[in-house]
Amino acid sequence: MNQSQVNQLIGQIGHMNLLAVCGGRRMIHNGALEMAVGGGYRVLVFLSSNDTYEVRRVFVRKGEYILKGTVSDVYNDQIAEVVWQASLWRDNKNWGN
Repeated sequence: MNQSQVNQLIGQIGHMNLLAVCGGRRMIHNGALEMAVGGGYRVLVFLSSNDTYEVRRVFVRKGEYILKGTVSDVYNDQIAEVVWQASLWRDNKNWGN
């Protein structure tokens, strides 16, 4: 994902939603937008080849990424809600399963 795609994705998620999800802490890691949401959890957003997004919730411990859930084929009008639900790691434990 290049910088213009990341900027477009951030616009689709929404700046206020992004602040609520990760406090503005975000980075590009291995071609994905990575947002730290707390408690060792992160939300990764990948751009798929069919122009949809894949959202993953991962748990990071000692540099190891442990996949906790995935939602694929997310369209741009759904991305904000899917990212928000992925960030609710305490209340939404079965997300993406």
